[in-house]
Amino acid sequence: MDLLRDPSLLRVLGELGVAPSALLGFGGEACVFAYGDEQIVRIHHAEANGAAIEARSALLGELEPHREQLPFAIPRVSGLRVIAERFVTFEPRLHGHTLARALREVRGARRGELLSSALEASRALGQLPLTRPWFGELCHVPPIRTPSWKEYLRRRARTSLAAAGEAFASVDVEALCLPFAEPAAPGFVHLDLYAGNMLVDGGRVTAVLDFGGCPVFGDPDFDPLTVAVYLRGEMTDGATESDHTFCREWLERAGLADRLDAAERWVAAMWSFAVDDAKEQSWCRRVLLAR
Repeated sequence: MDLLRDPSLLRVLGELGVAPSALLGFGGEACVFAYGDEQIVRIHHAEANGAAIEARSALLGELEPHREQLPFAIPRVSGLRVIAERFVTFEPRLHGHTLARALREVRGARRGELLSSALEASRALGQLPLTRPWFGELCHVPPIRTPSWKEYLRRRARTSLAAAGEAFASVDVEALCLPFAEPAAPGFVHLDLYAGNMLVDGGRVTAVLDFGGCPVFGDPDFDPLTVAVYLRGEMTDGATESDHTFCREWLERAGLADRLDAAERWVAAMWSFAVDDAKEQSWCRRVLLAR
């Protein structure tokens, strides 16, 4: 990423007194910079939707009273400003390094400990006491919200596949969603628990990041399923087929493995709209079109 080609971002950094070298990471929603030792600033992209940013802040505020029940940290918004026409959020810094980095470095029994911790973290998120009178998206703008979980799955898949273009026109959305039932106990679903969105230290998950566009109110079983979905080498640098097998075996013990392949197909449909991401498009084509 060439920061020098983004004048408004440099203006924000200048006003905050933050050097470009303080960059911690960037994604589809924002660039994240260290702001002193204990804070970070998320400088949202110029095209960011203010309503979505406010919805994220509101969701994290709603979860605030319940964060102590989690065995790891989640983000907290301490301030929101507009600087140089860019939305900027201020948050406490969450410590650790990404699971993705750990998977490039750790071998043996410690690797299994990390994978188990990631799967257990996904389960813990589903226990957060969140309620809604509908199923669907918590922060996405405009959101898809429906009276049933299965209808949400259909509508999100159709919307994403339509945005993906003619290449995915043959995907049967009804067949894609057929394996899924209504959840007995609906709740919070992060839906983007790939290894770059979890921080680890000392063999366990210490923080879960990115409560942005993906979280939904739906079936909490989707989170452990998606941990396994994302832990493939083509999706996560450093991940191996052995990691995916480890996750499948964990899911078998949890009584969830029978839905793993169906979940992978639905997640591929969900991400199919990302036509500018060659790696992701290749994965979506393999999963949905067998090529």
